[in-house]
Amino acid sequence: MKKQPLWAVYCFIENKEETLLVQDTGKPGWKIPGGKVDYGEEILKTLKRELAEEVGLKVDVSGIVCIQEYVKKGEKHRLRLFFRGKLAGGELKFVDGEVCRAKWINKKEMVNIDEKKFFKDIYYQATKLYLKGLNCPIEFLNTVKK
Repeated sequence: MKKQPLWAVYCFIENKEETLLVQDTGKPGWKIPGGKVDYGEEILKTLKRELAEEVGLKVDVSGIVCIQEYVKKGEKHRLRLFFRGKLAGGELKFVDGEVCRAKWINKKEMVNIDEKKFFKDIYYQATKLYLKGLNCPIEFLNTVKK
């Protein structure tokens, strides 16, 4: 059976002048909230589901910050989409076994976070692009239903 890439989606959730960073249970460092796309689930539905599950928040997704691809020959192939969105409701809460910590941080502080403070360099790299203001309109993502 042919292996397929694993897709994951993440969102820079903005609230006024701050952005949410989270830390997963049992893992060191900060990350962007999100998670894996289930087969047959639309990307934006996955993103909204993951954010509700992980941190209890609703988000209006406004754009795409970047797409990352990671290939380790014969072992892994990952595709990650990082979105930007505005807080639209909900209450910050954690689900056992998922997120254990969260903090709202302004962009001036975010610029100064060292790469070692992130769980993986992928989150650091995406954060740098986010801070540059990269934002592809959400209309770029065109889901075709049949």
